[in-house]
Amino acid sequence: MAYAGTKTYIDGTVLHMWMLSETSQQLACMCAAEGLPAHCEAKSEYRRREILGERLLVKRIVGQSATLRHNADDDPYIEGCQAHITIAHTRGLLCIGLNATHRMGVDVERYGRRVLGVRDFYVNDEEKTWLDTGDVDGHMVAWMAKEAIFKAVGERQQVGNYASDITVDRFATPHRGQQLAHQGGFKATPYYLHTTMGDRYMITFACAKQYIQKTQIHNQL
Repeated sequence: MAYAGTKTYIDGTVLHMWMLSETSQQLACMCAAEGLPAHCEAKSEYRRREILGERLLVKRIVGQSATLRHNADDDPYIEGCQAHITIAHTRGLLCIGLNATHRMGVDVERYGRRVLGVRDFYVNDEEKTWLDTGDVDGHMVAWMAKEAIFKAVGERQQVGNYASDITVDRFATPHRGQQLAHQGGFKATPYYLHTTMGDRYMITFACAKQYIQKTQIHNQL
């Protein structure tokens, strides 16, 4: 399990990244060696790897006493830690973001065309006027932006419809290797978005714009 470093966003969120290449058995042994629970009841190998990897990365970030749990909305939190946390994973990459003062969300995906098959689920009529049906990466940006906002909202039952409740402002699809700062919204709340287009993975971050403004004011004082 190779630690891939951190990325710090404008609001102060620090994203920790690990390349997840081990089997669940190898990760279980690593957990045991670190004094962490090594047992995992998840049925699929893929999900066992995610859970065990999360335990290891949380310990690296926070320390020995850190225990990762989930609330009734399935949002993650670290027992005894006041920091807000967001978790995202795809095959081969695990990301955990922390912010000391406010909620935020992160999504990570491998590049692929499956987002086109569920377009009507998350793209609203206005977004369809500028998001070209053949723009695979553009659809990934839109989908991941809405996923990141969804995680940042908190009370997820508030989100009744991905297409209408969560929106993405018009953007120009960046080329792979580039980054994009853009905007979206949840109902009446505007959100700041940042998408990184890597070679194999795309990472999107979201937080309410009010937190960006507060951070900028604090930095000016």
